[in-house]
Amino acid sequence: ACNIYGESDFSPPSQIGGTFPLPPSNLEATDGAFNHLIRITWNPSPSPGALGYNIYRATTFDPQYAALVGTTSGQCVFDDLNNEFGKRYYYWATATNRLGSSRFSGLNSGWRPLPAPALVLATSGTSTNGILVTWSSVANANRYEIWRNTKNDTNTAEKVQNDWQQTVYTDKRVPKGIRYYYWIKSKNREFVSVFSQSAHGFRSEGEADLVARLVTCTP
Repeated sequence: ACNIYGESDFSPPSQIGGTFPLPPSNLEATDGAFNHLIRITWNPSPSPGALGYNIYRATTFDPQYAALVGTTSGQCVFDDLNNEFGKRYYYWATATNRLGSSRFSGLNSGWRPLPAPALVLATSGTSTNGILVTWSSVANANRYEIWRNTKNDTNTAEKVQNDWQQTVYTDKRVPKGIRYYYWIKSKNREFVSVFSQSAHGFRSEGEADLVARLVTCTP
């Protein structure tokens, strides 16, 4: 404080002042690029005092439902390992400094691909009714595509079912005694997997009538 006679001593130590950092920009999340994670990247905050970043995630594009899923201490990349196959997620990031956090960045969505079904099997000559094809279920998949070919080649395969809802299928529309190769794709409302491994089988032509007669031999 001062008057016409002079100036006082300093006040007690002051509080540190400042502003929150500006948010990061150009946030991006991978779209099926990795089977085991979703990678989020962004450009750093233009504020020189930014010390780290918080990453938020939601299953809707509304940020009020976003939950904190990770932090970084200056790195502009985060790998989200805790998510489900075949499900779209929305991401935001904030910059932090000693005073707090910035506003949310712009959003971007990302996802992990649906895996193809495993344990695909096809019966070989066990029935004259058709070829029974089975496979294992896939989490977050509620339908399956069934493909077949007379050779082990997906490029020329024919789709025989587009929205099959079970994990077992009897293919009755094949001639008897011809080998067929099958592939399965898992799918949901938004995503479709790649082809599964192939399985082959054939429809039985039926049983033959056999007659055994006594045959005697002499030297």
